[in-house]
Amino acid sequence: MNKRTKKYNEEFRAMKFLLLQRDNFRCLKCNDYTSSSELDVHHIIRRSTGGLNAPANLITLCRMHHDEIHSMASEKGKLECRNTLERFYGYNYF
Repeated sequence: MNKRTKKYNEEFRAMKFLLLQRDNFRCLKCNDYTSSSELDVHHIIRRSTGGLNAPANLITLCRMHHDEIHSMASEKGKLECRNTLERFYGYNYF
C-alpha cells in the first residue's frame, strides 16, 4: 500500500465513523440498528464518476441494502438513497 492509498484509507475510516454516528449506527433504508461491522457507508454518486467522500454523498446501509442498491440501475439507486436521506433528515440533503 502506498502513502496516498494509506492516507485515503485512514481518512475514509474517520469519515465512516462520523457517518455512522450521524446515522445513529443504523441502516437508513430499514432503520435497523446493527453492529458497525455489518454497516457500510455507500457513495450515492460513485467515486469513479466524480463522487466525493463528503457527508452529503454518503449514506449508511446494512450489507443487504447496500448490495440491493448496487444491483439497481445507477440512477434508480441514487434516487432511492436521496429519498431515504430526505425521509430521515426531513429535507433534501443535496
